[in-house]
Amino acid sequence: IKAAGGTAAAPAGGAPATESAADKAKREEMIKKNAEIEATNKKITESNEVIARTFKAGNEALTAANLASKDKKSDEAIQKYTEAVTQYDQGLAADPDQPAILTNKAVALKARGVERFNAAITSKSEDEAAKNAALQQAKDDFKAAAEASGKAATMIKAQAAPTDAAEVP
Repeated sequence: IKAAGGTAAAPAGGAPATESAADKAKREEMIKKNAEIEATNKKITESNEVIARTFKAGNEALTAANLASKDKKSDEAIQKYTEAVTQYDQGLAADPDQPAILTNKAVALKARGVERFNAAITSKSEDEAAKNAALQQAKDDFKAAAEASGKAATMIKAQAAPTDAAEVP
C-alpha cells in the first residue's frame, strides 16, 4: 500500500515505513541546509564578538588618546590614536559594513592627523625631509578619515527608514 507522499504506509502493527528515494533526498537536502544555516549563524556570532570587542577596545584607546592630547602628550596621543585605528580595522575586517566603527575610525584618524601636523610644524628640527614626511603622514590621515566618513555616510543613507512609529526616536 502506497501513501500519497510516495512512502509505503506503515502496517497496522506499527512497523516503520520505508523511505522513498525522493523523501530521502528531501531529508538529506534539509539536513544540508540546516548545517549551512548553523555555520552561517556561527560565523555571524563570531563576527559580532570581534566587532563588540574591537569597538570597545578602540573606544578606550580613543578616549585615552584624547586625554593625552589634552595633556599635551603628543607622542602618547599619536600612539593611542594608532591603537584605536588598529582596533577599528580589526572590527571592520570581521564585518566591513559597520558605519559606527567607520565613524569612530575617522575620528581617530583625523585626531591623529592633527597631532602629527602640529608636531611637524612645531618641531625644532632643521631636517626638512623629516618635517615633510611628518606632514605627509598627517595628510594621509586626513584623507583616510575623509574616506572612512564618506563610506559611513553612504552606508547610513542606504539604510531603510523605519516604518513603525515605535522605532522612530
